Amino acid sequence: MKRILFILLPILAFLVVLIFFYKSKGIDKKIKTPQKEEQAEESFSPTPSLTESFNSSYQTVWVTVRDIGKIKLFLNLVEKLSSDEASTKNNCAHLINGGFYDKNDKPIGLFVIDGRVLEIAKENSLLNGYFYIDLQEKAYIESVSPKSPSIAVQAGPILFKNQKPVSLTLSKDELARRIVVATTKDQKAIFLVFYTKANPLLGPTLSELPGIIEEIRQNAKLDIVNAINLDGGTHSSFLTKNFKLSEVATIGSYFCIVP
Repeated sequence: MKRILFILLPILAFLVVLIFFYKSKGIDKKIKTPQKEEQAEESFSPTPSLTESFNSSYQTVWVTVRDIGKIKLFLNLVEKLSSDEASTKNNCAHLINGGFYDKNDKPIGLFVIDGRVLEIAKENSLLNGYFYIDLQEKAYIESVSPKSPSIAVQAGPILFKNQKPVSLTLSKDELARRIVVATTKDQKAIFLVFYTKANPLLGPTLSELPGIIEEIRQNAKLDIVNAINLDGGTHSSFLTKNFKLSEVATIGSYFCIVP
């Protein structure tokens, strides 16, 4: 009898540890934390071109979209889906968060989907630009509200203008993960994320961004003409097939790049 107990006790102890391990994993899945996946080294569009740091402090990943018709814009202030849920629901090859929203769950400034104006443009010294796609499927970033866009988001500040970095002087500036959209000479779009490797929720200050973009433009030979800041920090999400940075708080809108 003692020999049987001697054999059974270690087995029972192992089963208890195994059950506790699987239960703890189930709890972890409910916690919304940013995730990232390395090795997104694919050259064909609209997949990530590269994941590499050209700055000693920050990591950078970007998606170049040459077929502008594949970019869809969605508002997320009613459904409030997670980025994973939104990506699955809309069959997104890539998903990047959009612009800013207020405490009343409304977009701050111009917001247009499929030619329908959901929110009108507003004067705002910080959100001083517009990313939009016209009916000819060309992407633009301008400081003047577009007249008849297919999709449009008011955002800011403008970081890059006519291939030159914009000097920013801000009274309040902080380290945070940054999401940027840029346009090229032939009106294509590039979505970029900037973050720190140690803490993916952190990244450069807004004042640093123009200089970092210039560094990447030169070193990675990116054709960046204009660039504008989108929502960032805890409200930012950047999902691709091989790379993932999730939001902590709700993303108010998102760009879905379909296959």
